[in-house]
Amino acid sequence: YHQISEGDPAGSVDVVLDATTIGLGILDTGTLDIVEGETAASVLLRFLQERGYEPDYQGSATMNFYLRRINRGDIAYRANVPEHLWELILRDGITTNNNYDRDGIGEFDYTMGSGWMYSINGADYPMKGLSKYQLADGDTLTLRYTLAYGSDIGDGQIGSAFCVTFR
Repeated sequence: YHQISEGDPAGSVDVVLDATTIGLGILDTGTLDIVEGETAASVLLRFLQERGYEPDYQGSATMNFYLRRINRGDIAYRANVPEHLWELILRDGITTNNNYDRDGIGEFDYTMGSGWMYSINGADYPMKGLSKYQLADGDTLTLRYTLAYGSDIGDGQIGSAFCVTFR
């Protein structure tokens, strides 16, 4: 038995930034060391800042974290939503818009159901915010961009999970 105290090394995690829904594929990946007590929000912020992204968020890494947008010059320059996804979005009645730019990817770009959601180890979308989630050694934190309240990225919780996931 070995007790780990807050702030002690706790292993490492992989982070994946996925913008497949807008035709950009995996934007970035990396492995980060974590410490005991660190939230998934603080790991994500560190990952983004170390790689030159400018996160726009509200709250803090420990309370009410909500990621609004990720900015970096020309990040969305080649964005192109696949036609089959547009068809499904329109079929489902999700409101579309022209609110997007080439230097950022965020909430309400392309559709009113868009924004960033996270999953753990590829499939699990926790029903709590990044500031309430603590990663374990070997976890993979995937930040995925959704255009359809998560239904286009496998969340299965249309509507309600979109807001709950970040807060």
